[in-house]
Amino acid sequence: ASVFFLKNNLETLVSVTYGEDIRTRLQRNDGLLLERLADIFGPDTDDLNSRFTHYTELLTLFEQIYDPQQQTALIRAPARINLKGVHVDHRGGYLNYMAIDREVVMVVSPRDDDLVVLHDEASDAFGARQFYIGEALPPEKRGQWQTYIEQVTLAPGDWSNYIRAAVLRLQDHFKTQPLCGMNLLVASDIPIAAGLSSSSALVVAACEACLWVNGLSL
Repeated sequence: ASVFFLKNNLETLVSVTYGEDIRTRLQRNDGLLLERLADIFGPDTDDLNSRFTHYTELLTLFEQIYDPQQQTALIRAPARINLKGVHVDHRGGYLNYMAIDREVVMVVSPRDDDLVVLHDEASDAFGARQFYIGEALPPEKRGQWQTYIEQVTLAPGDWSNYIRAAVLRLQDHFKTQPLCGMNLLVASDIPIAAGLSSSSALVVAACEACLWVNGLSL
């Protein structure tokens, strides 16, 4: 059975697959899944049913885009409110975060190669993207992350940069183990540029997705 658990204080919901994947559990209205969602969002039945419906719709869309036979995981990372210390975390400062009920949700399945394929539920606003991990961060550049990010050329403001950041940082960390790629479908109800860390949620969820498809942990 798929086991859902909360991983660290970021409340990341992850499906770990043991012979049965997330779509099966959604289809049968799995009680443990609903219990986990209630732990995160509270007991409001209408809200839980709405999220359950949305997750099911995402899985259906995922199967229309990708191979429906692949095992899949559903991963979420919440938006957060920073009560004090905005934008000091990347300068070594301390923050006072609280998670809220907005979220980034990803449906993910592993690939046999190192290609990362990205689709967003809002395809009109965020077009499909893809990249090869080994091409983006070849073996000879691994283990030198600071140098790499100072030299790499990216398309400014492109939404795939946040996925790249998570995946390539993990490849840099696991520098002797080539990471496998993944198929991703992304959805979010976090307002952009509203101080709710929509980009951070995207990075966290992408990191969890990459760890899951590669059977790794940090």
